[in-house]
Amino acid sequence: MLTLDAGQLLVLEDPRGELDLASAMGVYAAGGFTPIDAGLSAGYSQSTYWITARFLRPAISDRFWAVLARPSYLDKVDVYWLQEGRRVAHWAAGDMQTDVLHDLHPRLHLVGGELPAGELQLMVRLQTTSTSILLLQLIPRSLLPSVVDRQILSEGIFIGLLIVILLVNLLNGVWLRKSIFIYFVSYEAGLICVVLLATGLIDSWFPAVDSATANRWMQYALVVNGFLAFVFFYRLLNFVAHFRRLIAILFLCGIGLVVVAFVMVLQDRFTQGMAYATAGLIALPPLVILLLGLQWRSLDTEQTARVLGFLVFGVLVVANALYVYGIIPMSRFSILIAPLLILSCQLILHFVLMFSVRKSERVLDKARLEARQAEHQINIERQTRKMHETFMAMFSHEVRTPLAIIDSAAQTILRIEGKPDAGAQRERRVQRLREAVRRIGELLQISIMRSRIDAPKAQGDAIHEYDLLALTETLIANGSSTEQARIQLTSYQPLVMLRVSVPGEILAVVLRNLLDNALKYSAVADPVEISIGWQSDRVFWEVRDYGPGVSDHVKMHMYERYFRGDESAQVPGLGLGLYIVNELVWRYSLELEVDTGPTGTRIVCFIPMAEEEPRG
Repeated sequence: MLTLDAGQLLVLEDPRGELDLASAMGVYAAGGFTPIDAGLSAGYSQSTYWITARFLRPAISDRFWAVLARPSYLDKVDVYWLQEGRRVAHWAAGDMQTDVLHDLHPRLHLVGGELPAGELQLMVRLQTTSTSILLLQLIPRSLLPSVVDRQILSEGIFIGLLIVILLVNLLNGVWLRKSIFIYFVSYEAGLICVVLLATGLIDSWFPAVDSATANRWMQYALVVNGFLAFVFFYRLLNFVAHFRRLIAILFLCGIGLVVVAFVMVLQDRFTQGMAYATAGLIALPPLVILLLGLQWRSLDTEQTARVLGFLVFGVLVVANALYVYGIIPMSRFSILIAPLLILSCQLILHFVLMFSVRKSERVLDKARLEARQAEHQINIERQTRKMHETFMAMFSHEVRTPLAIIDSAAQTILRIEGKPDAGAQRERRVQRLREAVRRIGELLQISIMRSRIDAPKAQGDAIHEYDLLALTETLIANGSSTEQARIQLTSYQPLVMLRVSVPGEILAVVLRNLLDNALKYSAVADPVEISIGWQSDRVFWEVRDYGPGVSDHVKMHMYERYFRGDESAQVPGLGLGLYIVNELVWRYSLELEVDTGPTGTRIVCFIPMAEEEPRG
C-alpha cells in the first residue's frame, strides 16, 4: 500500500517545455506548484506539465509497483521517483518513447519496477501534442493481471460494440435503401478509425507503422471525423421548414472550423486546430436546438425524435468539453466520459435513425395504401358509371317495345269503333296494353332494385315478419290470366310465417324473377309448379318448370350481369334478373339450389330464420 500525503496532487505548467527534473524540483521547493483534485485536465495545450505527489511505502508493502497512464493517446510520460532528494527510479511511457527495462505491456502505457521503502516523491512530466489529460493509477504486482485484463476487455467490448453498430447500420442502409445511412456509416467508420489509432491497435496490427506516423494519422482521422459528424447531423435535421437557411449557415460555419482545424494539423498545430473545432462543437448544438425549439409544435413524431437525438449528442459533447478543459475534475470515473460519449451517442443515434426511418416507412406505406384505395374507388366509380350508361341504353331500348305496343293498341282501339266485332278486338287490345304496362313496371322495378344492389348494405338491418304463402299468392295474382292458369301452388302448411332479415318486397323480387324465368323458358302449355315448406330450421320456396333445361355453359354464367341464356329465343329481358337474384341472395344470406336436365329445371330458394334476440 502506498499512502498519499493528505491525498494532494500538485501541478506545474511549463509553457515552453524547458524545465528538467532538477529545475522542476527547484520550483517545487519554492512553492510554485498548484494543487489539483485528482488528475490533469488542461484541454488543448502545447505546454509541458509536471505533476508531483508524496508517498509513504511501508516496509511490509509490496516492493514492485506499476504506473498506468491514461488516456491511451499520450506522447511522452516520464515517471520519476525520488527519495530524500535523490532519484531512485525513472520509468518512461507513451507513444513516442520506449522503455525496454520497465515497459510492462506492448500497447498500454504501463511501466513499473521496484521501489524502496520509506517516504517517496513522485514527479511526472507530460508532453503531448494532443489533449493535455493525464490520470495515473498506481498498481501493486499482485493486482497487475486483473487490471490489465479489465483494461483490454473494456477496450474490446467498446470497439466490438462500435463495429456491431456499424455493420447493423450498413445492412439497414442496403436493405432500406436510405441515403442517410450512408452518412451515418461514414461517420461511424471514421470514429472507429480514430479509436483504433488512439488505442494503439493499428501499431500492433501493422508493425511497419511507427508511433509517430500512427499519431499523425489519428490527428487527421479525428478532424475528418468531425467533418463527417457535421455533415451527418445536417442531413439528419434537413427536414426543418423554418429557419432552414440559418441552420444551414450554422452547419457551414461548423464545417468551416473543421477545415481550419485540418489546415492547422497540416501545419503541426493540432492543439490549436482542435481548440477551434471543439469551440464549434460546443456552440453549434445549443444554437441549432434553440432554432428548432421555436418550431417545436409543428414537428411530428419522427422529427421530434431526430431533434432529441441531436440534443443528446449536444449534451454529451458539452460534457466531454467540460471534462477536457478541467471544469469537470479528472478522476477514474470522469475519464470514462469520452468512451461513454462515443458509445451512448452511437446507440442513441442508431435507434433515433431506425425509429425515424421506420416512421417514414409507415407514413409512406399508409400513403401508398390510401393511394391504392383511392385508385380502386375511382376504378369502381368509373366501372359503375359505364355500367349505368350501358344499362340506361339497354333500358331505353327495351322500353321502346311496350311503348310501341301501347301506341299501336290505342290507335287500333280508335279505328275499330263501330265495327261488328269491336268488343272482342277491344278486349284483345286492352290485354296487350296491360301486358305492355306490366312490362314497363317490371323494367322500372329492375332499375330500382339494381340501384339498391349497387348501394352498400345498411348496418343493423331490422327483422321482418310476414307470411310467405300470402306473398306468393300475391305474386301469382299480379300475373296475367294465362300465367295464373299455368301456375300450380302447393303449400304443406296453411300459414308460413317468416321472421327474417330480408324485407318482403326484396324477397318478392327474388321469387318473382325465379317464377318469371320458369314461365318464360318453358312451353305455354306446360305447368309451372311452386312448393313451399319447412326443412330443418329454414323455409324452402321451390319453383319447377318442364322446359328444355339449361346447358353447363349457361349454368356457369347465368348469374352474370347482362347474360342471356338464349338470344335466339326472342324472350324479352335485359339479362339482369338472375344477376339481381344472386346479389340479393348473397346480401341477405339466402341460398339457391339449381337442378336442371332435359325434363326441366328446379330452383329452390332456402330462407333462414333470424336468430332470437336475448331477453334482458
